[in-house]
Amino acid sequence: MKKRPGLTLVDLMVSLAVLAIIMSAVYWVFATQEKAVRAANEGRDVYGQARLILDRLTRDITSAWLPQVPRPMAVTQYRFKGQADRLDFISTASMSPDSIGSGLSEIGYRLETPERDAEGRFLIIRRQDDTPDGEPEEGGAEIVLSREVLSLKLTYLDASAEEKEEAEAEQAQALPRAVVVRLELAAPDGGKEIFSTLIKPVMAWPLVRPIEKAKGLKLPW
Repeated sequence: MKKRPGLTLVDLMVSLAVLAIIMSAVYWVFATQEKAVRAANEGRDVYGQARLILDRLTRDITSAWLPQVPRPMAVTQYRFKGQADRLDFISTASMSPDSIGSGLSEIGYRLETPERDAEGRFLIIRRQDDTPDGEPEEGGAEIVLSREVLSLKLTYLDASAEEKEEAEAEQAQALPRAVVVRLELAAPDGGKEIFSTLIKPVMAWPLVRPIEKAKGLKLPW
């Protein structure tokens, strides 16, 4: 009976080397897939934050409210005050359906520098006060919508569609026709993602408009 030759030390070393190469390749594949999945999740998180911020801004600004006639003697100060990176106004939109009050809320958005250095990133804070008073820029509850904001730029279109860096109104017809929002968020790869939208306050656009008579068209009135 023939004896089968056993593995030599060289054969064993070659086998271990091949096994190490295979294991390294398998690890590389899994590591690459995990990195791709993580990057995709982080990317979705950036877009999710942007969607949350712009959706909330749209709901609030669309519902911006001011009286048709200024009320200088009123205890509550009704005002729409917009700056390049801050906005305070009265709105009929509310995050809490069971809020107590007149249905009007003071809404505010602003950027704030975090306590710790965050590489040029800012917090975007939303404020809501369901009991409007004489201090339209203070009070209420605040929530942080994102900690990854690089910049927020607000511009305001007046009745002639001219862009303004600031807007202030105390009655409905003085509301800006639209608010242009430009938002920059930090991306996971160290870059940035830019988002923008245009929001029209409903009260700034007449719900009933006069019908103009066209030339040559006879109307019964």
